[in-house]
Amino acid sequence: MPSTFTLNQLYGGAIVALLPSGYLDTSEIRQVPDNQEVRLSPSSLTSVIFDIVERAEPPSHSCRTDAEALRYHYDDVVSTQPERSKETALPDTAEETRVLEPPKLVLMPKLGHKYPVWTMLATQTPKDPAPANDGEKSRAEFTAMFVTLIRLETAKTDVIVTVTVPHVLGEEGYTTHEDVDLDVGKETPLMVEGREILEQILHSFEIVEWGLFSPS
Repeated sequence: MPSTFTLNQLYGGAIVALLPSGYLDTSEIRQVPDNQEVRLSPSSLTSVIFDIVERAEPPSHSCRTDAEALRYHYDDVVSTQPERSKETALPDTAEETRVLEPPKLVLMPKLGHKYPVWTMLATQTPKDPAPANDGEKSRAEFTAMFVTLIRLETAKTDVIVTVTVPHVLGEEGYTTHEDVDLDVGKETPLMVEGREILEQILHSFEIVEWGLFSPS
């Protein structure tokens, strides 16, 4: 579990947030879309992804509530799994979505009450969680996803923050099936870590330069 967090500059410093110290900036390894920031754990498959996207609202979208908008964005994240799985180990043949915590309204202190913030927790389970063959990347038995929606109505923008926590049996934080029993709320050490990362982001996320959302 991360013992220290460091204030990260995102999008050239336009946004700042606390993230685990030592997490890797993917843009230093590969090209990342301009609307995205990705941080990877150096010791597990956990990742943190920030996406700046068009606000989901009528008439271009069918979302009538913020909770529906969060679920819309969650489904969009899941639909792009094959691309994201290269770095985040998301199951690319996801069969089942299980919502453990439905969308709920939370507070980001540095944004205040003007901009609604919603979070949810779900798991994705692949069709075939069997062990990988020799030379293949280890397959996740399931992936926990802490997804947060920040609604910036004045900027006509949604910011999606996804803490993705793949679980490969036998790796640190998920050494045995006894580590987890989601039916009774028992989370793995990896999920506890993911929840802590989310809490740190919620309390520290700050928009420094609102010009980031202005049309060029």
